[in-house]
Amino acid sequence: MPAAGQRDGVRACRQVGYHGGVNSQQDFFASTSLRHTPNRFAPERVYRLRKEGEAVFLGELVDHQEADATPGWEQACVYVAILNAAGEIYIQHRATTKRLWPDRKTISASGHVDPGETFEQAAVREVQEELGIELDPLALHLVGWFMGLAHSGPVYEARSHRTPTPNPDELTVAQSGFLPVLQLERMLADPNLFTPSGRRALQVWLGANRRSGAR
Repeated sequence: MPAAGQRDGVRACRQVGYHGGVNSQQDFFASTSLRHTPNRFAPERVYRLRKEGEAVFLGELVDHQEADATPGWEQACVYVAILNAAGEIYIQHRATTKRLWPDRKTISASGHVDPGETFEQAAVREVQEELGIELDPLALHLVGWFMGLAHSGPVYEARSHRTPTPNPDELTVAQSGFLPVLQLERMLADPNLFTPSGRRALQVWLGANRRSGAR
């Protein structure tokens, strides 16, 4: 398969974003129950990622706890890089109360695709929940995708003039903020600073950033 973020994979993932949702109305109503976590109401069911050729799609809805416990199951998530007017990227430092990978850095916003959502809808929701920024879905630019981790999926970029109002239940505000790209590249040399999926998402974003010649 092409490296994550190459053109064919990006085109495939964009197609999924607009058409990948629940398989039927019955699936939607059967899957909207939520369970409470210390940080937010999480869906009891999550999507698995499905790959056909060089395209990725939202697959079947499965029990969230079963997905967590089953090696090799890739849960469908979204990853969003928020850039300011200076071209700096917002790096999130996850709260110490997070169930998975607490006290680690990650991309600006990320999370599961909830039942009934497309990739783009999930991306807009996660940015609003974690950073308090309301994005127009048209502001999202798909830069790539990745698989091979328990939490995998598309990576988006969005530029915003709005100042983030971070949710302290989701991230440690004092340790989060905008960073120049060169500083991020140096930090990524230490894998222990980041969540595995956050680090992979940032590598996908950086690869697209280099190919576009942006700095």
